[in-house]
Amino acid sequence: MNPKDKARELVIFYIEESVNSNLLTTRGYDIKCALFCVNKILESLWYVGHSSVNEEIKYYEEVKQEINKLL
Repeated sequence: MNPKDKARELVIFYIEESVNSNLLTTRGYDIKCALFCVNKILESLWYVGHSSVNEEIKYYEEVKQEINKLL
């Protein structure tokens, strides 16, 4: 999945969770939740420190950029 599609998938996930939980959230809040998720993934990958995760870090940095475009 390309970074743009992953970004949309994450945001849609949080929107659907909000609706299913009967929470009144804004699109901006759901986007911030998706960013929080990506930041936690990146944080975990940075702690691993193995060269094989470099591509994953790059991928999730691109996902983060795509999510920021949705703000």
